[in-house]
Amino acid sequence: MTASRHSLTIDGAASERWEVTFAEIHERLFRPTRARVRAQTQEPVDLDALVGKDVSLELFVESQEGRAFHGVVLEVDETALDEDAFEVELTFGSKLTLLELGRDHRIFQEMSVPDIARDVLAGQA
Repeated sequence: MTASRHSLTIDGAASERWEVTFAEIHERLFRPTRARVRAQTQEPVDLDALVGKDVSLELFVESQEGRAFHGVVLEVDETALDEDAFEVELTFGSKLTLLELGRDHRIFQEMSVPDIARDVLAGQA
């Protein structure tokens, strides 16, 4: 049996105590990191308020040093386990993942390449 302890923090969440029961992380070259996490809390959760919030997950396994993942909540679902126990499943990704969610098509005329790059990047801030 592997002993583990994990830490989940969601900025602005009403619950500050999360017991992580499952974590699945997908890391690939040239793609933003995505994670799916299940955590239990004793307080009901406002699901809509969690979407878009910054999240941090730190995983610890046995005697190894912790590994941290940071991002933004993309999806969230809740299951009531009992009157005072709730399980939340959330998907989060690095902030680069947000660039995949939108589309922007523009035509630039009579502008230099540096001016176009500045204009495009200013719109992603």
